Amino acid sequence: MDVGIYPLAMTSAVFGLDIQEIASVAQVRNGVDEQNAFTFQYADGKTAVMASSLTGRMDNALVINGEMGRVIIGEGDWWRASRATLVSGGDDIFSFAGIEDEFYRPYKSTGFQFEIEAVQNHIRAGLKEAPEMPLLESLQITRMMDSLRSKWNVRFEQDEV
Repeated sequence: MDVGIYPLAMTSAVFGLDIQEIASVAQVRNGVDEQNAFTFQYADGKTAVMASSLTGRMDNALVINGEMGRVIIGEGDWWRASRATLVSGGDDIFSFAGIEDEFYRPYKSTGFQFEIEAVQNHIRAGLKEAPEMPLLESLQITRMMDSLRSKWNVRFEQDEV
């Protein structure tokens, strides 16, 4: 319920929330989902595979594969990436050994400055929700997390009310 929100939110941003099926597993210790993995199958045939961990080091790259190539964001931390690579073409569908275009821009912070700036701007503008993360999307992601928690038997005191 800590780091798992980030892959869920990114997957929502990339593929949306029209999910047909969810498969998941988690290692739960003392009521905390320390490690988890989940796969979403979408109505249009797309598949998203995600994982998060509080106890193990992960690659943390975001990879979006398609029929014509792939996009790789991050060199270990996609949420504060300095580099993105577009790999397209090639004859081998398993390696995408085609043309590589690399985009680089130094990332000088943790990423929270963008959230803070967005909230400040929205408050100044009198907005009650962020256009880039509407309330409905936040609620859908929260429901998805609640569903995953239920499958993993992770319960909160508030669940009993």
